[in-house]
Amino acid sequence: MQNSIKLSDKEIQNLNYTPTDPGVYKFLDSNKEIIYIGKAKNLRKRIKSYFLKSSVQSKKVQRLISDSLYLELTITASELEALLLEQHLIRELKPKHNVQFKDDKGYPWIRISISKEYPSATSFLGKKNSEDLFLGPFPSSYAVRNSLQVVQKIFKIRDCNESFFKNRSRPCMKYEVGRCSAPCVGAISRKDYLKDVEAASNLLKGKGNDLLEKMYEEMDKYSLHKSYEKAAEYRNKLSSLREIQMDQSVAGYSRDRDAISISLVNKRARIGVTTVRGGWIVSHKNFTQKNSVFEEGLLDAFLSSYYIGIDECPEVILTSQALIDRNTIQKALSEFHHKKISIISKLRNKDLGLMKISKSNIELFLK
Repeated sequence: MQNSIKLSDKEIQNLNYTPTDPGVYKFLDSNKEIIYIGKAKNLRKRIKSYFLKSSVQSKKVQRLISDSLYLELTITASELEALLLEQHLIRELKPKHNVQFKDDKGYPWIRISISKEYPSATSFLGKKNSEDLFLGPFPSSYAVRNSLQVVQKIFKIRDCNESFFKNRSRPCMKYEVGRCSAPCVGAISRKDYLKDVEAASNLLKGKGNDLLEKMYEEMDKYSLHKSYEKAAEYRNKLSSLREIQMDQSVAGYSRDRDAISISLVNKRARIGVTTVRGGWIVSHKNFTQKNSVFEEGLLDAFLSSYYIGIDECPEVILTSQALIDRNTIQKALSEFHHKKISIISKLRNKDLGLMKISKSNIELFLK
């Protein structure tokens, strides 16, 4: 059901007769162009809030009302339906007063060249192909470099190009310093090398906890069969993995989570999404506010837009600021993704550490 209301003084007084159902509302200008779209659990209560004479009403809300001459309402069956319709219409119509975000593309990735007989792990920036495995994205080339150092230290995956690899008659310096297993000269069997490649890929995919369990099993197996040298290799890998996980400040997380942080730069908001999967930080993305016209509920708008637009949503979402309509968004995302999702802004010490990492990654990107 949809109704049009002309926002004259008389009609504003009649807002008491607007429906109390959930739904979507649209503000239109004098040319009947849609300039703002919102959703509400209770349409009457939400619409009336725009017309309350209040000293705390933001200038941007005042500007929205002064630009608006018409109001349209669409009743929906539920809050989830209202949220879905709102996000669909915002993407399609891009009203000037709605906060919109642009993904800061151009992230660096790690490429595992699984199309090769002995895959390498290298940094990558550009158009991805379908033959290889791309892991990330990372907030900067510095972060990629650090991750590649981890991969080389623990799993000794090569990072050389194909020409260099195929023309070796003796191991290079990386082998001498323990950063490569020298598959170029047969110092490791292809089977064992591919096991290390798979383990490195699983770590970068966020399957770190599963990887740790598997490595403990392998260490115990070799120890039981008195292959102490092999058992010692796994012990050293496990020790390095634990050390790195502690450095990330996320060790011990039992549930996947995203940390959403916000920074204001030159009157524009940048939002960072740091992703923890399997107890490991696996990626970070930055989003820039495209328009600075209407900023009320900035994080509310981002969460609704971002998590309705992707297939995967973690059970826990941490935010650096409290949401205006947390309960509605939490309920809607839970229904949409068919699982309980918790949005948390009162952070524990460990979560504060993760949020600090997210904010640092935004600052790193800006630099």
